[in-house]
Order: sequence, then C-alpha cells, then structure tokens
Amino acid sequence: MKTAACYIVLNEADYIAYSLRSSYDAFDQIIIIEGAVKQVADIESNNGLSLDGTTKILESFPDPENKIRYKQVGVVENKIGLRRAHQELMDRDVDWVFIIDGDEAWSQKSLDNTFRLLHNEPDLVWLGVPLYNFIGDFWHLLGPQQKPPTFYRKPGDYFDRDGNSMTGGEYHERVYRNLQGVGYYQSHVVVQDAMGLYPYANGKYRKQRWYIPFDMAPEYHWIHYGFVRDRIRFEYKLGFHNVRDGGAKSYDEVDLSDRRYYIVKHGKLREKDVKAGYRWEHVPDFEHPEPFKKHLYYNMTYEEIFAMETDYLKDIEGANR
Repeated sequence: MKTAACYIVLNEADYIAYSLRSSYDAFDQIIIIEGAVKQVADIESNNGLSLDGTTKILESFPDPENKIRYKQVGVVENKIGLRRAHQELMDRDVDWVFIIDGDEAWSQKSLDNTFRLLHNEPDLVWLGVPLYNFIGDFWHLLGPQQKPPTFYRKPGDYFDRDGNSMTGGEYHERVYRNLQGVGYYQSHVVVQDAMGLYPYANGKYRKQRWYIPFDMAPEYHWIHYGFVRDRIRFEYKLGFHNVRDGGAKSYDEVDLSDRRYYIVKHGKLREKDVKAGYRWEHVPDFEHPEPFKKHLYYNMTYEEIFAMETDYLKDIEGANR
C-alpha cells in the first residue's frame, strides 16, 4: 500500500517543519504546493509565495529518501488549482491520499492504526477521521468530544457502511483512496470521482466509506494546531486584516465575533457559547507527536503565546495598512 501526504502551504513557518518531521517517516510520498489565491495574494504573499520564511524552510528541509516533491505555483484563481497541483505531482500508483495542512499532524499511534485499517479493508474508498482542535495553547482543545449537539444540522444527511450518520461538514476530508479519475472539480475541500460523485456523501459509496465514531478518537485522529498562534499570526489566519479596509483603525475597534479568537484572547468561553454546548477542555496528559514536543509554544500558556508578536508579520501588517 502506497501513501502520499499532500500539503498546501502559505506562511506556515511556525509549524511546517514540525508537521513534516512527524510525517516524513510514515508516508511514501510527500507533496508540497506553495501558493496563494488571488483574494489574499497582495496582502499575504510575495507573488503567491510566503513572506515569513516558509519557503526557506521547505527548500532546506532534509529529504534523505527523496520523498518530497515541492512546487511553487504562485498566485492562482482559487484553491482548486492548488489541490490539482498536488495531484499532478503524485505518483499514479499511490493508493491512499492524506490531506495535511502545514499546521496539522497525526500521532504515530493514529497513523499506525489508520494504515492497518486501510490495508485490511480493500473495499474502503473514504475515511472520516475525528479531529482534535487545539485552541490557544497545546493543553486546551475544542475537539470531537467538545462538539455541541447543535453545531451541525440534524443527524442523518449521509450514512456509512455501519449506519453511522454524518451531516455536511461534520468530518473534514483527510483520507481518501486515489481512484482513477478522482479529483478536485468543483471544490478544494472534497474530491469527486470521474462521474462527478462525492465519495464522502453519495449513496453509491455508502458501503465503501466509514465515518469513524468520535468515541474512537483516541485510536484514530488528526490534530489541528492552527489556533495556537501569536496575536499577529492569529489575526492573519482568520483574515482580520481585511476589516481595516472597512474603516476600523485598530483591531480593538472591530467586533471579533469568531469564537476561536475570543477564546484565545480572553481564555474563556462566552456565556452564549457555553449555553450552546461548547466546552474548552484542559488536556494536561495529551500525547502530542514527538516533533511537536520541541515546539516553542509547547510549554507556554495561551496568554504568553498570544502576547507574542512575530516581527516579520508586524512588518507585513504595517506595510499593508
């Protein structure tokens, strides 16, 4: 069984090396596409390439087994173009594709379990894998167990081989079989087959997909660190630089309604979020992938992380005011 880890990156200098170290030994191929969509290219990139040193990290990352294929595509119309680029670089005999962002990782245990599952179940074509979403620091999360019951539409939009139900958006697409003709035709988020059908949802594939139940997250999961950021990076990640075009003089004058930003900034959930069922859970014993244990943020509190201001992004911010 041949596997490929596929990345799309832009300004990921704070996490990309850690993510690649956690992926390198596990996958047969690692595809990295660097580029920017037109909508943010002028603000967040240099002709579609990173401003924060990501490019230098990727160009110098050790590749003793010649696994990495790295391509700079620059500015593209939309993310579909970025996803298609990684497919163009992928070997045709790749069996399974893993989508990994520059601020994400898999634990070795979860990868081992997932690889074993895929190897033993040749009929599977799509796998929904639970998410652990860290917010603010490495020890607090809004993960699968913290999902409020009203977060998605009522259950039952789609079903898998075991009768598990899923609503639209409940699982991010991270693992799919590299079927002939599968590709990104209408969305960068999910693939379609040669007939335009979505394996994650179409009834034709019901017996060939599995939405791994959230109570199995400790055995099968991927981890998102994208909301563990210093203030400047966090605001850029969520696109808050755009609000200044609306006349606000500073971020303090903007109604930052995104709950993730609020959690990081204030360290607590708003009352209405608590009533909706959100829980911000302290996980002091969480087993992070080994490379991430050397991360600058690893032993820092959310207050310490958020108080940091990355110099190079401060310069970018000032240049675009």
